[in-house]
Amino acid sequence: MLNTNIPYFENLSKFYEAINVPKPIHEHFDVRFIQENLKTVKMHMPSFRNPCFMISMTLKGQGSVHHAGTEAFRVGDLSVFFTAPGQLQSWDVLPDWEGIYVIFTKEFFAVNRIILEEIRESPFFDIDNRVSLTLVPEEAEVLLDLFQKIQTEANGQFENRYEFVKSFIRLMVMYLNRFYEKRIQNNQKPNPQASGILTVREFQDLIEQNLKTDKKLKTVSEFADKLSVHPNHLNALCKEILGKTASELLHDSTLLQAKSLILNSDFSMKEIAYQLGYEEPNYFFRFFKKHVGVTPSEFKGKI
Repeated sequence: MLNTNIPYFENLSKFYEAINVPKPIHEHFDVRFIQENLKTVKMHMPSFRNPCFMISMTLKGQGSVHHAGTEAFRVGDLSVFFTAPGQLQSWDVLPDWEGIYVIFTKEFFAVNRIILEEIRESPFFDIDNRVSLTLVPEEAEVLLDLFQKIQTEANGQFENRYEFVKSFIRLMVMYLNRFYEKRIQNNQKPNPQASGILTVREFQDLIEQNLKTDKKLKTVSEFADKLSVHPNHLNALCKEILGKTASELLHDSTLLQAKSLILNSDFSMKEIAYQLGYEEPNYFFRFFKKHVGVTPSEFKGKI
């Protein structure tokens, strides 16, 4: 039976409010020294989910972070751990924890989908994530420099500062990939622990592939048929593993692609609707307004 009492904090601000720390510097992004949060943060946080990617680097201290289906990651000096969107997690923190983290949502990269895809393809953000890294001093120096560059840009006044931030995040993930590859040259990567997680990962991959094809799948039933599972079973798996139904995941990806096309292309709103698989553009307009609160044209005008 699913545990319906596990909270899902639907955006970064609500997550910060729940853990009792100051507001993020951007609606979809933040970078911060862990010590700043320790003044007010909940030292014990029971199980929850949120829509954020997170890269945390510990410089010293003690504590543990728990991800669903994995052993607790014990915080230690010069270590890095990762959180994927929707991943079930909890933590126990002690007051001597020092470090820095960067946190962001998919929407932060709405106009940079290529970078987002590179991040998703890294080994660190699978929903069955078991990856953490203990760094040697030279690696820690590289990452700390990038964290500090991200923080400097984010707190600066240049109009294009967040484009620099995104580039630094991409560079950080590239370095982390390199550090990780060194460690697995003679070892096999761990296999996902359950067929349910594999099914959800395949569903997420299929959603991304579907957005790039002309003949699109439109319903959860069509996706479930491709995956050879019952739609109700797919919904239950998504809800259990990511805290969202299959329909909600499908809507999230469609909206992200829609925002990217609106902001990055010269297509008319009707052309965007057709590209997303809507035969009647008005259906797309109503769908977008229902979930975003404004029409596609109003959304473009606000940017």
